[in-house]
Order: sequence, then structure tokens, then C-alpha cells
Amino acid sequence: MAVCLAWAALWLAAVAVTGIAAKVLLALLAGTVAGMLVILGHDAAHGSLTPWRALNQVLARLYFLAPWQTASGWQQAHREHHAWTNLKGHDDGYPPPSTQDWRSWPRWRRAFWRLKHTLPGLFLFYLDVWWRRVIWPTRPDPNRAFSFRADSLLVLAFAAAQIAAVWQFGAWSSTLPLAEVACVVLLPFIACNWWVSAITLQQHRHHTLRWFDSMESWRDQHDLVAGTVHLAWPSLAPWLLFNIFEHTAHHVDPQRPWTLLQPAQRCLAAWAPSSVIVVEERQPWRMTHLRRVLRECQLHDYTRGRWLRFDDVDQAS
Repeated sequence: MAVCLAWAALWLAAVAVTGIAAKVLLALLAGTVAGMLVILGHDAAHGSLTPWRALNQVLARLYFLAPWQTASGWQQAHREHHAWTNLKGHDDGYPPPSTQDWRSWPRWRRAFWRLKHTLPGLFLFYLDVWWRRVIWPTRPDPNRAFSFRADSLLVLAFAAAQIAAVWQFGAWSSTLPLAEVACVVLLPFIACNWWVSAITLQQHRHHTLRWFDSMESWRDQHDLVAGTVHLAWPSLAPWLLFNIFEHTAHHVDPQRPWTLLQPAQRCLAAWAPSSVIVVEERQPWRMTHLRRVLRECQLHDYTRGRWLRFDDVDQAS
């Protein structure tokens, strides 16, 4: 609950402050805290945040409000992600294009994917999933259709209330309402998507990690332990992100609470040291692993199981 209060305080401060630099800074901080709420909502939606199922469902919807996520849509997309990890066409965890895809795409689509692989454009990775699978899913579970639409309407109502309040404040304070909405509503949303993209991309891309484009090869060769990345941060940093980078342990047991992920990760590393992909990130602010992923893990040769760069394929054409 403290994270919710921190988000509310930062967001209200961003609305109330008059200086543009302070407003942008507070908006970015609010977006960062919204990213932390996505992590908490992730655990609640998995049923691992508290021991009580009903409370987890309530908390998932509460934590997902600020980052504009729907619990039902997110749960369906995430169940498929866990069931079909690294299988293109089934896992929406940013499946890399194949060399054939890249060569067949028009220039505008290639430009869009190049933009995704830059630090400023990183937020587009999760924004794409959010639009197709989360905010108003086009293929909701027919047995839970009411929950899907109710969750979507709840989030859209919250977003509309935010926009209306900021717009009215802009009119009352004699500032441009559209500029206020862009700075205080859209900027935090983009920042939140940036953080979610940065976290999840690093968990599922690495120069030794393989993706698959056929069910047969996935079933024959996919390794649950070797299919995700454990990003090892300095001792206190993981707790700020609720151990979200202890990702191998999470995929092996999605029901394990975040407070128990570190010992589980150590057990996995001792049990299968050659399978667990570990990346040491001693200076997280330098984003070394993220930059390497964006630079080197751009396209995938699904036949040979290796990563390629856009320019490598363009030069070979």
C-alpha cells in the first residue's frame, strides 16, 4: 500500500507544481513508481503476493490502476507467456523477428523496430503488448468475458478521470490543458511502459538464450531453466524491485512469493549451474546488459538458434 501512496503523492505533486522542470521530473518519478506497481500487480495476479486468493484479486486490480493495466487481460497474456515461454506465435514476451520476417517487411516497419531497439524508444515493446492484449483484449477467455470487460472499463474510467481532472486543473490555472495532460498523464504512462519493457526484455533476451518458431522444436529443445535470465544486482537493489530479476526461480515456480525468490534462485544455481543464465550487473545505472541486448539481440535465426543484428542481415541481402 505504501507504493500506492507514493505514486499518488508524486502524481498529485506533478499536477500541482508550476515549474516545467519540476513537473517533468515528478511525472517521470510517478511513472517509475507505477512500474513498481506493475511488479506488485504481477505477483498479486499470480496469486503469490498474499496467502489469500480473494485479496490477491483485489490487490491486482488496485495496483494495476495507476499503470493502466487490466487484471484479466494481463493474467491471460501472462499465463500464455509462462506456458509457452520463448515460443514465437504463442509467447508475447517480445518474440524477435526472424531474418525472413525482416527481409519481407516494408521500410516503415523496419524503422519502427529499429526505434524499439533504442533507449528512448524502448517503451514501444510493452506498449504494443498493452494495446493488443491488456487494455481491451481482442480474444478474451469466453468463460470470463464479463470480468475482462469490467476490468477494461474500470481502468478506462480511471484513466478518463485522471485526464478530466488534469484538464480541469489546467483550465483553472490558466495553463494549456492539453500540455498538462501530455506532461502529467501521458509522460508517466510512457515512463512506466519504458521500465516494464526494460525489465522484461532483459529477462527474456540474452546472446545464449534461444527462441523457437515451431512447436516441435520447442518441445524437443526448450529448457525451462535456461529459457530466462537471472540478472544479479547489488545486494539492496533487488529488494527495491521486489526480486523481479530472480526470474529463473519465478518461471520454475510462479506461485512462490517474491520474498522467497532469492533462496530459490540460489538453489537452482547450485542444482543446474550450466543451465541458469546469470548476468552480473554490478552498476545498474550503466544499464550494461540492457544496452547489449538492444545492440546484439535484434533478430533471431530460428534454424541455427543464434542472434543477429539488423545491419548484419541488411548487408548480407
